[in-house]
Amino acid sequence: MRMILTLKQNLYLTRSVSMKEKTRLMAALTAVIMCLSGCSAVAAPIPEPANIDTIPQDTVDSVISVADSLYEDMKQEGENTFISPTSVYLAFGMLYNGAKGETAEQLRSYFGYNSDLAQHNGECKYLYDYLTGIGKDTKLDIANSVWVDSEFSGSLNKDFIDYSQLYFNAKVDAKDFANPDTAVEINQWVSDNTGGMIKQVADQLSRDDLMALFNCIYFNGKWESQFDESDTSDDVFHGSNGDQTVKFMHKQADMDYYEDDQLQSVRLPYKDCNMSMILMLPKENQTIEHPFSSEILEKVTLGYSEQEVALSMPKLNIEYSDNGELMRALKDGGVTNIFNTDADLSGISNSEDLYVHDTVHKTALIVDEEGTEASAVTGAIIRSMSLLLTPEVNFNRPFYLVIVDNDSGIPIFCGNIAKF
Repeated sequence: MRMILTLKQNLYLTRSVSMKEKTRLMAALTAVIMCLSGCSAVAAPIPEPANIDTIPQDTVDSVISVADSLYEDMKQEGENTFISPTSVYLAFGMLYNGAKGETAEQLRSYFGYNSDLAQHNGECKYLYDYLTGIGKDTKLDIANSVWVDSEFSGSLNKDFIDYSQLYFNAKVDAKDFANPDTAVEINQWVSDNTGGMIKQVADQLSRDDLMALFNCIYFNGKWESQFDESDTSDDVFHGSNGDQTVKFMHKQADMDYYEDDQLQSVRLPYKDCNMSMILMLPKENQTIEHPFSSEILEKVTLGYSEQEVALSMPKLNIEYSDNGELMRALKDGGVTNIFNTDADLSGISNSEDLYVHDTVHKTALIVDEEGTEASAVTGAIIRSMSLLLTPEVNFNRPFYLVIVDNDSGIPIFCGNIAKF
């Protein structure tokens, strides 16, 4: 039977490791997930894993859960949403080493991190080693960094730095955050570790910032069976902003195919690795609730059978910036203390009360006849809590004023200042 699948409507897509067992559900999120619609001694190092192909099932389940939760909270109606749960998981996994008490508990509850730090760091290292060793012709790079203001660097706990370097292979560097060149250097590091796809994450670091922590993921994979460029043609995508004429790639071949009352799905493998792209197309007038949940992913991936399919799919070139949605999603998911005066990041420094002032999550994706290129960066900016306790009022934008008699409350003058 020949199946015709045309991706002219909102579609769901994930890049994944192919699966035969539940463990291989790591597939849907190893790289990115997308929808279009004073010092203490470091703990003893964990021995190198004998088999880096074995990721603890708890880690797999945790990343899948993070994918589902983040996507549901970060998606915007009618907008493209493209996130990397793996990048967020690793970035906050590094930060988790500095969290204590209820702050650590909230991170543990949301991300599923192990309560034993040695085990947690070992699991993150397993994940890092597994993903960066996928194949010679497919590139999947992961990079971590910790940037510290030079005046604050002497206050860092040695164990936090050691964990970051030993288990996350993080670059640790002390810089003058008041110098604009520091932001330039950070942006260059991000660009270098995202294949040049993401060029800017730090407009300028504030004098109030004490630390900036980043994770980058870069993926470049060629299709096992490429599309013929001569078959690419203009076609109409029926999107949230109306009908748009875009370039569509076409292929008719045997491929993994799944269909039920709710959706159609195909799986396109990458060359020389155990990774693939999964595309999910909701049927007309249907929606997929929690498309990146373990239930949906397992149903689809275990339901594939090889069939002849006539596939049409648009070429893609998109960029995504979370615009504060990552922090909001984490807060909605119960990760609140780390962003306010209840934060306990004493594992980073005993001499300074710290909190996460801001987060950033950016991604980019290119899909064409040859394959896929994708990148992500996740960052957390850390400040001293003393800044939260000192209200700052700067009348540098339009404001109101009133001159009153304090005893009676009578306004003698009132007005607003809108310009100079």
